[in-house]
Amino acid sequence: SDLIFDSVANVPGDVQHLCEAVWDVTSEGQTIEVKDVQNGLSRIISQYSEHFQTILTGLTEFQLRCLNTLAHVGGEHINSNAFMQHGGFTNASSITSAIQRLSKLGILTDSGHDYRFVNPFFAPWIRQHVL
Repeated sequence: SDLIFDSVANVPGDVQHLCEAVWDVTSEGQTIEVKDVQNGLSRIISQYSEHFQTILTGLTEFQLRCLNTLAHVGGEHINSNAFMQHGGFTNASSITSAIQRLSKLGILTDSGHDYRFVNPFFAPWIRQHVL
């Protein structure tokens, strides 16, 4: 169950969505395993794929790099050395500006300088589809 909650940042509606997808990929009486949760997540991600691709087409290369880094490193410390090194960034203020713009576009949300994807399924999609 921790995997389910962690996969969707503990958002109740998204937990329900993921549980429904896991339900769809399992059989009655089956013990749910990690692979089943991953299969459910993959099912949801594929449903959103076209939508996510459309979002990316409207972004700058720098914004895309910020999203990709956030998907891999997390958004708690966007100006940390780890974040900057992972994304190959040299200017922290440019990161802040890009992340704030992505928030204004409704792609990210800021909860006390911890930036997260509004749609928690976007981060794993990025990890799978964006190099």
